[in-house]
Amino acid sequence: MQLSEQFIKFVADHSKDDVVKLRLKYHGKEPWMDDAITHIQSLQKAGRKFIDPSTGEDFTPRLMLMPLSVEQATAVSIARHHQAMVHEGDSVLDMTCGLGIDSLMFAQVKGVRLTTCEINPVAARAARFNFANFENVTVIEGDSVQFLRDCQDRFNLIFIDPARRDINGGRVYNIRQCTPDVIELLPLMMSKADRILIKLSPMIDITQTIRDLGLPCKVFVVDDRHECKEILVEIDGNSTPHSSVIVINGQKKLDFTPEEEKNARCLFAGADDIVPGRWLYEPSPATMRGAPFNLLSDRFGLKKLHQNTHIYIGGDDSCEPSFPGTVRRIIDVVELTSSNIRQLNKRYQQLNVAVRNYPSTPENFLKKTGIRQGGNLKAFAVTTQSSRLLIICE
Repeated sequence: MQLSEQFIKFVADHSKDDVVKLRLKYHGKEPWMDDAITHIQSLQKAGRKFIDPSTGEDFTPRLMLMPLSVEQATAVSIARHHQAMVHEGDSVLDMTCGLGIDSLMFAQVKGVRLTTCEINPVAARAARFNFANFENVTVIEGDSVQFLRDCQDRFNLIFIDPARRDINGGRVYNIRQCTPDVIELLPLMMSKADRILIKLSPMIDITQTIRDLGLPCKVFVVDDRHECKEILVEIDGNSTPHSSVIVINGQKKLDFTPEEEKNARCLFAGADDIVPGRWLYEPSPATMRGAPFNLLSDRFGLKKLHQNTHIYIGGDDSCEPSFPGTVRRIIDVVELTSSNIRQLNKRYQQLNVAVRNYPSTPENFLKKTGIRQGGNLKAFAVTTQSSRLLIICE
């Protein structure tokens, strides 16, 4: 399959046009027209998803024939984490090719030999075109589970991103409910590969997933632009003696075992600790999903505001730069009594308000106080061990 100059020019000329109008105007006028318009629709859905935010390099597939697959595809910033887990010279099987962003990243690792499977014939056709110039990539159209059963080869790494929707299209959050059933498939995958990588929903229960797998594993919880984007499970029968959780927050990592979290000592902040000049530590979204709430206190020497308020207070000296989250200097603390709430807008006209274990939403809090959202200051309405406070930070 080749893209004609007409196809390429049409896409370039109409990449920002209304897709519905394009279909009404051009449907059936050329054999390639429907594919071109579908590709334009996919480009519009993708936005900058396939552009590396660090380098600006564009990894947008040359041909995209299923707009839904754009929504389900891995963003380049996340696919880079997957790529980093492939070793030079590995033989890799991607059981769920889809749009092929993960496969594209794997294929660029030096010496890698990649087999990528796609059960949907339309997506497989696009994948064959997109990987046509990669001598180290074989695209298999068909059921990857059956392929794995029949395959006589052994791989260094198997990657799988199981579908996380039920038969009615609803989202599922348990690994046993994904398609294919990874738990049922695990013995087969382990018999065919040294390592397994499983991409899962960021909402999945980590503790239950480790239990369900029944094997030592590493669970990577990944932040991307202040949002927990995914949970990635690595199973390596040769070098993983026990299960661990690795939170990735930009360049920061927090590695711990469930046992370490269970045994960690958590200290709680008193009124004398929550004062201007001290540092407030807010865990990143991925850290919150990893839930090392006792360990953050123990390992970083911090005091937690409350058992259910996952914010921490440090000393008034220099802050801890390796903390997996955001660190801010406290400049004011207001007890949230009725009278103080009524007077608050006389002290602050604008605040960026968040609530943590506090009986209100940010919107309702702002409405009640008459403060506008915005400005340069961050404020947390929180419940502590002894009171409810508004903590204002630079």
